[in-house]
Amino acid sequence: MPLAVLGDSDSQSYQDTITFAQGNEERGGKWRATSWQWAELLARWRGAQLDVGAWDAWGQSGWRHRALTWLGQNPRTPRKMDFQYNFAISGQGCDHLLEQAAYLRDLIETHPARWENGLVVMRIGGIALNNPLWLEAAANNPRARAVEDHISLCQSAHTRAVALLQRAQPSLRLVLVGPLNDAHDPLNRTQWRTDSGIAHIEQALAPFDRHLKLLEAQDPTRRLYFDNRAWFARHWVGQSDQGLPTYRTLQLGPLTLKPEIGDAPNHLLLGDRHFGTAANALWAQALVQALQTRWPDLNLAPIGAAELDPLWASLSSAASAPAAR
Repeated sequence: MPLAVLGDSDSQSYQDTITFAQGNEERGGKWRATSWQWAELLARWRGAQLDVGAWDAWGQSGWRHRALTWLGQNPRTPRKMDFQYNFAISGQGCDHLLEQAAYLRDLIETHPARWENGLVVMRIGGIALNNPLWLEAAANNPRARAVEDHISLCQSAHTRAVALLQRAQPSLRLVLVGPLNDAHDPLNRTQWRTDSGIAHIEQALAPFDRHLKLLEAQDPTRRLYFDNRAWFARHWVGQSDQGLPTYRTLQLGPLTLKPEIGDAPNHLLLGDRHFGTAANALWAQALVQALQTRWPDLNLAPIGAAELDPLWASLSSAASAPAAR
């Protein structure tokens, strides 16, 4: 079944050599070859069941995009190396969600039968929510106008994108992914550690989650809300005696996964602050479990030891060996 992705840098493929040129420090730096995003892992592990499209250069930029637009077309942009059905673009936020959905709608309308049993994962909105200015404002006042404006933008964008896609293909199944709390980013862990700071940020994010849950409740047979913060907390967040968050180190077979930043594959986040391969593997595992729980008719095989154990071993080996440029 086809699986489309709408999103931001958390979902754009790390092995995109057009956006992330070989030799730069993004998406793993020296460890780029062992740095994968969740859809890249799904394509490797469940490609026989979930089709994210052919790997190639997709989209148009520059004069080609302008020319096609002038001719009245709606050309996909920018150009990137990725799976055909992955429309996620680094740096794009909720204000770009409808644009991504329109590219997917055009694809669905070209091949409607192909998408009768299609899946779409919407995972977008974190660009503004991980901005220190937004986090600072939310920590001080979760109902501040500047805080609520972006949440309202995301609520509206998701409503419109869901409607647009289900008009194109009513049987389409949609996964609506909630936001993360970037106060837990290792770079932010000395910030907002007052009695109310973290709680205020959670309060600011809650309306986003409530709206996605409402969209799910309107059509639970075709929509699924994925609680992203609950997934993160389940693996990494504990609580001190003072009620403040603490962070766990995970032991994944031979791999000791630190809740820290670093390009080596034994870190939670890469140096550019995106999830490393291990975290993306756990996210892919949770997504497949959520899909199969909601829609047993998909007959998705769970991601388990057969996939994860070799990955943990290879990442542990890569983390302990000198990285090759």
